[in-house]
Amino acid sequence: MTTVPHSLCLALDGARFGPRAAALTPAWLWVHQGMVKHLAAYPPAALPPDTVHLQGGWAVEPLADAHVHLFLCGAFSKEERAATASLDRDGALQRILDLLADYRGRGIAAVRDGGDPHGLALEAAEVANRHPDRYAAVRPSGEPVFRRGLYGGFLGAGVETPREAARLLERNRRRGATQAKLLATGLNSLDRPGQVGPTQFGPNELREITAAARALELPTMVHANGPLGTVLSSAPTSVEHGFWAEPQDLAALAGQGIAWVPTVGAWARLAAHPGLTPAQRQVVAATDRRHREAIAVGFRLGVRLTAGSDAGTPGVRHGAGLLEEIERLAAAGLGRAAALATATYHARGLCRGSADRALGGLARGGPGGFLWLTADPVADPQALSSPRGVFLGGEWSSQGNARG
Repeated sequence: MTTVPHSLCLALDGARFGPRAAALTPAWLWVHQGMVKHLAAYPPAALPPDTVHLQGGWAVEPLADAHVHLFLCGAFSKEERAATASLDRDGALQRILDLLADYRGRGIAAVRDGGDPHGLALEAAEVANRHPDRYAAVRPSGEPVFRRGLYGGFLGAGVETPREAARLLERNRRRGATQAKLLATGLNSLDRPGQVGPTQFGPNELREITAAARALELPTMVHANGPLGTVLSSAPTSVEHGFWAEPQDLAALAGQGIAWVPTVGAWARLAAHPGLTPAQRQVVAATDRRHREAIAVGFRLGVRLTAGSDAGTPGVRHGAGLLEEIERLAAAGLGRAAALATATYHARGLCRGSADRALGGLARGGPGGFLWLTADPVADPQALSSPRGVFLGGEWSSQGNARG
């Protein structure tokens, strides 16, 4: 059943919201004309006569995925990846819109796309952001900035100079990009733990490129592995991946308030890749252990950890990958409440940008947005996988027991 209630009141077993996914139990939630009018441990004093009432369950702020690649399919299979790559433009765009419809059905309000060479995420954003009743919002990067000839060729053409990078960012911005994606290093090695691909830009070059992005009012999401000193000196909005970061880097991330999107699940999933040798699987495991240890340290230091699944990379499916990322962050030392916050409050923060619509939440006086679940997702990890209802963009979709 899909309705657009003028007034909606839920008498809940509890709700989770805010930067720590704090629990309020019991909880009464009233959304009127799309705005949160009441969230408290007691019922609202008076309600309009046409209010739709729901009973029981838990309300949780909308989810967001702070790092995806919509143009990729997330399969290990070469055949499936080739079939996705061979789609014509209309077919590729429809495939992405289908993904965005599925994201919304899961209660994932927005995704932050890490770039593609064809402008597909930019084009999908034009459609999806006009129809919050049907699709998750897209925050597209456009074509990423990387050094021509180094890692990143599957994402675009690359650049040679900061001036060329600035021109690329300006083109992306004109086409609707909401952030700049920069590749500062290469990938982790599958053969030697701790070895990463070469640095792509010198300190002055990287600062010049990020300054150009800021002049265009584009937040920066920077792919980086290994020591982060050069990257952090450019004051990025977020560091993506961050494998093999040094201890002082974690303290700097916390001190500078830079978001860290560690994409822990994407790397861990490589252990199941059928093309890896036994020795490479050992390297994957060692790198994963080191990354989880760093995440635990970062959490204790107060780093703003943010969930991004890297969906589209081999082994990480869109939608389901975010739920797996929450579980892996919880197991890495955050615990389930803080891990939930990385994918709700913090991920939506990175997805706001210059949004043309609110992503919703449970803040009193703000635009409403929430998942209606059968149980507390901190106590029951399966609760997030099948919401009873989703309220996003002023639209309510429910299979629950509404009564008016």
